[in-house]
Amino acid sequence: MFGSNDDDRIVSLGARRAAQAYDPAFAQLETYWSALAGTRDMPFRDEVDPRGLDGVLDRIFLLERIAPGLARFRIAGQAVTDIMGIEMRGMPLSSAFTPEARDPLNAALRAVFDDPVRLVLGLEGQRQGLRAKPTAQMLFLPLRDRFGQVSRAVGAIASSARPARAPQRFDIVSEDLRKLFGTTSDGHQSAAISDDDAFATADRARANLRSIDERRASLRIVSSIERE
Repeated sequence: MFGSNDDDRIVSLGARRAAQAYDPAFAQLETYWSALAGTRDMPFRDEVDPRGLDGVLDRIFLLERIAPGLARFRIAGQAVTDIMGIEMRGMPLSSAFTPEARDPLNAALRAVFDDPVRLVLGLEGQRQGLRAKPTAQMLFLPLRDRFGQVSRAVGAIASSARPARAPQRFDIVSEDLRKLFGTTSDGHQSAAISDDDAFATADRARANLRSIDERRASLRIVSSIERE
């Protein structure tokens, strides 16, 4: 289902520690998703039965693509609401991210639906009061709609943070993308990721994160000048 597990075929930017503590809900969702897909590159949305995710439904969400790089929540479990600090059902995914994170998010969602890929984002929120900055991970697995188009994604969220007291906005601190392969809805075999594709994807991800760091640095400089 996924591309090779060799390091040169996986985009993993600062996410190794998170991957080592892989969340059980992610494992259950991926196992179920892979079982539905079989030899295909992904299952259809209509094949997903909530009973197959019993025990982790509060962590599950379903996205609908509404434009290139944009998606909204069709379904969002209680844990998603708790972590985001607001009911996310019907809301655009981008509303849970800082302005600096939205370009990388846009690129990541394009990869999920267009390439397509399996995606894990590492997130860091903003400090609320005396609490430490919350951290979270989001897993995204693409799905086909009834017309065979890749326009849905099922996912799960993981975080050890306490429920947010107010709407939370997250920065993206890591990306892990894996190209999918298998039989597509029209019967063709999708190609496994090549070395060139893997490095190109990695370069794009690094450029996105570097852009965030540069914007943060410029904001810190401006803030420092204003204080002086």
